[in-house]
Amino acid sequence: MLPTPENATHGGPVLSEGEEFMGESASAREARQAELDEVIRMGTNIEQLIQELCPDGVPYRPLGELGIFVRGAGIQKSDLQSEGHPAIHYGQIHTYYGLSCFQTVSFISPEKAEKAKKAEPGDLVIVTTSEDTSAVAKAVAWEGESEVAVSGDALIFKHSLVNKYLSYVFQSGVFQSAKDRLVNGTKVRRVSPKDLGRIQVPVPPVEVQEEIVRILDLFMTLEAELEAELEKRRIQYAHYRDALLSFNNLSSFERERERERESLRPGSLRSGG
Repeated sequence: MLPTPENATHGGPVLSEGEEFMGESASAREARQAELDEVIRMGTNIEQLIQELCPDGVPYRPLGELGIFVRGAGIQKSDLQSEGHPAIHYGQIHTYYGLSCFQTVSFISPEKAEKAKKAEPGDLVIVTTSEDTSAVAKAVAWEGESEVAVSGDALIFKHSLVNKYLSYVFQSGVFQSAKDRLVNGTKVRRVSPKDLGRIQVPVPPVEVQEEIVRILDLFMTLEAELEAELEKRRIQYAHYRDALLSFNNLSSFERERERERESLRPGSLRSGG
């Protein structure tokens, strides 16, 4: 239904009949709901685990008591190359890496690696400087199979917690708020290992840490799926917009719309029914 003064007055959609074909399929919605139900179930499991293992509540401890900070050193940006010993430059933590990584985007020569500070699998690599306060102390959990060289302006945190759990903790609002109060500098913002060591973090039993990682990983997967679906809809919107406004290709638009409707009908192969 194209817009008319009547439906426009009542806030009606430009293409009310198109809502179903611009939306996701029933099977996709069902799969998404199943994943959300699984998250709820896992959340209930965590509550039970905490009640069982931490009847007095989850303890908090300062990072300085949970491990040691080692300053990265021995790598310049000009040292990076496409093969050799795995290496993480602090700038790449801002631009390339997420919560964790199993391999690096850059390497250094074996000679440079001998002199560089290195993180071991299970260590957290933390950037200590940025022009933006919120980006200071961005962390990546190193999950590779061997040591990785780490540049200056980054810290290697050697600890005994579940590595990705701690990486998630560094992303949390409570941690960020505590960290922001400790950052100093004007144009370039920094945080020291001494100040980071003062920040208290929750330290539940390992079983709870692992379950939290499972839940948050699932949410990350859901978010990625939704982003991919949204991008498809942006492309689809641009196609239909151009078809409608060209006024020369409306028959093509109608064929596309009918195909979308057919895919969403119960029993359709594309709808998964």
